[in-house]
Amino acid sequence: MDDVDRHLLRELQRDADRSLFDLGEAVGLSASAVQRRIARLKNDGVIAGIFARLDAKSVGMPITIVTTVRFERDGNEYTKGLLDRLVVRPEVQVLHSLAGQLDLLIVTVVGDLSDYTNGVLADLEADDNVARLETNVSLGIYKSTHELPV
Repeated sequence: MDDVDRHLLRELQRDADRSLFDLGEAVGLSASAVQRRIARLKNDGVIAGIFARLDAKSVGMPITIVTTVRFERDGNEYTKGLLDRLVVRPEVQVLHSLAGQLDLLIVTVVGDLSDYTNGVLADLEADDNVARLETNVSLGIYKSTHELPV
């Protein structure tokens, strides 16, 4: 990956809906050269997907909840079932396994608190390997991005 690829990736992260001509203008290439580079970056797995970022409030999901979990026991045999249930929940936006004081970080978007209580929280409370959990409701989002600093 060269500097032009990096520049192209920055431009795509800002707005992937731009025309190939506009992208080419921004990075100093022809539209066909941009198209070839994008195809190569997709084929190489650098571009994992192109998607529309929606406004959560506009689609009826104004509440963001951050949950941290500490497990009683570590190991795939103890955690796999819960992780499998959480991974398929569409309201779960982020699911990280952690090293340190906490074992799991979950970011959820919901329409109201009962959606969280009856969904993710119910899954967590029903799992006997969850030793401790903490739920925090976001009061505001100051930064949320998928842009990587390439």
